[in-house]
Amino acid sequence: MGFPSFATRLATAAVVITAALAAGGSTATASAPEAQAEIAVSAPEVFAGFTDNLPFGNNVQVTKKLLIPTGTYTTTAKVVVSGDGSSADVKCRIGTTTGGDADEGRSTLSASARAQTMSLQFNTIINAGQDVIALTCTRNATSTGVVLSWMKIAAIRVADPSHLHNVPLA
Repeated sequence: MGFPSFATRLATAAVVITAALAAGGSTATASAPEAQAEIAVSAPEVFAGFTDNLPFGNNVQVTKKLLIPTGTYTTTAKVVVSGDGSSADVKCRIGTTTGGDADEGRSTLSASARAQTMSLQFNTIINAGQDVIALTCTRNATSTGVVLSWMKIAAIRVADPSHLHNVPLA
């Protein structure tokens, strides 16, 4: 089965755009008709935050938070963990403060591995009010000189919750 022809994609886009307009939606200008259809039906909303330099200092644990409204989200986070060459174990966890799905990553720093990048991802549904996505990093108490940098959280709200599928891997 090959990729649909341009004529098929154009006809499908026209039907979807017409249906979206009939339902009171609006479209945005895009360079391709199929992109217009996607924008007309479910334009995602992105909530993002960052911290570029966050030393642990005397703290064993640091947390950064991003407030998000009701919705269905797929969320990614990234943090660079670096050290002064001494041995350090760092664990970072991302999730909502009310619980549910989460992700966790670990880095071990040493004289030969002074910096590592952690990438984290999770999906969640916020049913009422607002919630907070928290990225919490913990270091072992004996390590010093550990810095978190280029920390970023991006939560993408899916307009139609039925378009986010989160299942165990087979």
